[in-house]
Amino acid sequence: MAPDLVDRLVSYGEDLLRFNRGQNLISRRLSTAAVAKIVVEPALAALALSGEFPISDGDHVLDLGSGAGLPGIPFAMSRPDVVVVLLERRASRCQFLNREKMALALDNTSVLCGDAVDLGSIEPWVGSFAAVFMKALAPRPAALSMARPFLAANGLAVIFSSAESAATDSEESHDGWGGVTTVSVEGSDTVLEVWPARSA
Repeated sequence: MAPDLVDRLVSYGEDLLRFNRGQNLISRRLSTAAVAKIVVEPALAALALSGEFPISDGDHVLDLGSGAGLPGIPFAMSRPDVVVVLLERRASRCQFLNREKMALALDNTSVLCGDAVDLGSIEPWVGSFAAVFMKALAPRPAALSMARPFLAANGLAVIFSSAESAATDSEESHDGWGGVTTVSVEGSDTVLEVWPARSA
């Protein structure tokens, strides 16, 4: 990773720990090392996806249920050529996301505060994204259902999963989706489940 990217990831991790005291952004049981891990993983995921499932310059990516900005903020740092939208329904977390957008100079990032069910049925969000990222959002069928309206033709739903659960469900299928491909994230036990949207 470039030194500048590392510095910005460190700054973001420090903000997560600092603001977590008052806002409960992430589990308070997480150690500093564990926070560093969850911050770095999405940046490594950007590298992992760039091979088999490239996200092109200028593509729009949605972090659905962004929470504290994971995985969207680290991904946006590592891919300044991609437009990243952080969708979060809780106003307090939207405030944190907007603060980080400014503090980290994320010019390729915007914060959308609202409910995914409502926004998935209106312009300009319907069919606008090349990929939708989800982490700890909902059980898989519900997560895929929420992601589908936002995806462009041939778009990708990317679920950040554990190696254990992804391996167990690798044969699973869902209406409206092609077969799942799992992509390993180097140096991590996180696995990306990549679900291609299938045309109706």
